[in-house]
Amino acid sequence: MGVHKSGAAWEVALRGKVQKLNPRLRILKAKSGKTQVRFTFAPGDVASATLKIDWDLLSDSSIWETVQRLDSLMKDGMPLKTAAAAAQAGATGSGTEACGTDWLSGSRAFEKQLEAGGVSTTTWNQQYRAPIRTVVEIMTSEHPALSSDELMGRVLAEHEWERNTPRAFTASNAINRFSDFMAREQGAGPSFNRLSPAGLEKHRGKRREAQGNKSSTLEDTEILWFLEKHQDNPYMESLRVMAVYGLRPEELRHLSVKTQGGESFLWCSYEKKSSRGDATKPRRVEPCQLRDAEGDVVDWKLLARLKSGDLELPHFPSAGSVSDRINTMLRGSAAWLALLAAKQKEDPNANLTAYCFRHSYSLRAHHRGIGVEDAAASMGHSPITHVKAYPWCSQRKVTSAFARANG
Repeated sequence: MGVHKSGAAWEVALRGKVQKLNPRLRILKAKSGKTQVRFTFAPGDVASATLKIDWDLLSDSSIWETVQRLDSLMKDGMPLKTAAAAAQAGATGSGTEACGTDWLSGSRAFEKQLEAGGVSTTTWNQQYRAPIRTVVEIMTSEHPALSSDELMGRVLAEHEWERNTPRAFTASNAINRFSDFMAREQGAGPSFNRLSPAGLEKHRGKRREAQGNKSSTLEDTEILWFLEKHQDNPYMESLRVMAVYGLRPEELRHLSVKTQGGESFLWCSYEKKSSRGDATKPRRVEPCQLRDAEGDVVDWKLLARLKSGDLELPHFPSAGSVSDRINTMLRGSAAWLALLAAKQKEDPNANLTAYCFRHSYSLRAHHRGIGVEDAAASMGHSPITHVKAYPWCSQRKVTSAFARANG
């Protein structure tokens, strides 16, 4: 797409900057004398939005700043017209007529505050980005919400998040926290103060009892049986890697093979910070191989195949997409549902998710006599977290202590 060479020098220069920013964006003078932005999705598929900014030399800087905001918002997934409205709110500082607050700038300040408090980019993308983006869309629209109660209802309805579901709880917590931040620190006013527990419950429903929330474990033979049932499924290699290396699903997106001192090993570059200050740092991950019914080690040569390129894991485009896609596949499998039914005969609260391969690794390491500190280091969390998460680990310490005393 070429740059229009006609027009005054400032027009040609401004169009050139916009094209360098995003080749699909184009700006021009609308019939009204305002600035029009056009975005080309594909040949013949063009969307446009008109800004409330005059097309003249005096508005040159304002146009450029607004287009930069608009481009950033569109890259976050916001539609053109919504991005145009939000970008102008940020440019003028007017925010919404309802409360005189700049919600776009406020969302950026909120993200920075969470980041400073230890919330990782991955957590922001998974838990905050979508609901906060919708809040900004609503609050920069022609009909913004007038209270945190109205805002909560409109955001949840926009996404059709069902009541009493984990997604509704996660999103409502994010919305409530952001709305309260805007009320306390950005001048949105007391009508946007944090909703009470009862106010939240009205929108998202009651929290279900924590039954079966944590994924159960599988025996090696159960994992092997399931993999055998789905030999041609492209996700099976991912499950093998998670089972052998005890990985979180998200960590499949952060793997590489490193060689040091003539030794090759699997490296996970995933970094995660929790609100408690705990951190997952890039680390070497160690295999704990499965054994079949005869007790023989099952070696899929994962490291060698990853190193040679013979093993390519499926492409997962974004944070959170790994668990979503794998869990969707698992829930659609008759073999997986059969495993779950068998588990629930023993324990009605049993639950099986993509995380069961990681939890099974911990149990396998425990059975093989691998120490808590060593298992925790490979799994990317502290020994304290490991013992809290896996009760068999603390029990082994007690058993070992008595064995030494009686030896």
